[in-house]
Amino acid sequence: ILYNPLENDKEQQLTLSNEHQLKYQMQLLNWDYAQEYVIQTGRTWLSTFPRPSMTHYMYNANFLNQLQTIGTTHSHFTSSSSNKDNKEQEQPHDEYQQVYEPLELQLKTVSVTPRVFTIENFLSTYERKHLVQLAQAQGLEQSTVFGTSSSDDDIAKMKDLKTRSSTNTWIERSASTIVNTIYQRAADVLQIDESLLRHRSTEHSTLATHNSIAESLQVVRYRKKQEYTPHHDFVYPQVTNRYQPSRYATLLLYLNDNFEGGETVFPRAINGEYHDGIKVKPKAGTAVLFYNMLPDGNVDDLSQHGSKKVTNGTKWMANLWVWDPIID
Repeated sequence: ILYNPLENDKEQQLTLSNEHQLKYQMQLLNWDYAQEYVIQTGRTWLSTFPRPSMTHYMYNANFLNQLQTIGTTHSHFTSSSSNKDNKEQEQPHDEYQQVYEPLELQLKTVSVTPRVFTIENFLSTYERKHLVQLAQAQGLEQSTVFGTSSSDDDIAKMKDLKTRSSTNTWIERSASTIVNTIYQRAADVLQIDESLLRHRSTEHSTLATHNSIAESLQVVRYRKKQEYTPHHDFVYPQVTNRYQPSRYATLLLYLNDNFEGGETVFPRAINGEYHDGIKVKPKAGTAVLFYNMLPDGNVDDLSQHGSKKVTNGTKWMANLWVWDPIID
């Protein structure tokens, strides 16, 4: 249902500034497109026209338990070495990473609408511990609802303990060789060029930005009774942004499973077995990939998801958000 307060008020329309006139006309165009979209697809148009179709690869989800094999040369780190001071060091890429045999991962469809996949063995035990150690060393703060902000006042406004009661920190791709390798492995899973997930100078010069289309890795800790109520990961850019960028893919990484509760839920997922959503039980080392957008550029309302309350122990996980076509 759309409401146009200026539809029958031509005089009021004339008082709009040039900027507001432009936005008003764009909304009228979006309105027209939305009506045609629902007729053609049966879905509500929630993006802003003209939002182009997806730039990056998206896996099909044709049926439940469908398996798709992914190969990557960015294999697991499995242990550490010590230097002369007996300080633990991550092992050099060429000596200790299992680079001689490519790592084979299987992507399993657990939901068709929305598209949700699990990937077992995405992280090794050592990599999981490494991410937790980095997060603890860096320090965790109260999680925000909408991500990051440059203003302390804005951050305070985004803290909502009733919605999201966890703590988190952000780890840059450059934090360690291991984190860099996890980004490279993620790029292979997403089937996009790994250089898109870092800042670039000359590569992909046809893009509108040289910035990474991936955010820093967010490591999250949920203690007993903490949760994240159902929400969406996609964002709504400014209507005048011609690229209409948004988070198109979310990669969740489970860093432990020695806790109770804390399932990842998709309450709007629909399939032949469940009509009221699905739950994914955390398994250490497993990744969950899901898309926040549809191939035609519309955001996927069914991608709403949340983290159930932890009933015992402490849950550790990480989020990697990737944008299409660029990051805003």
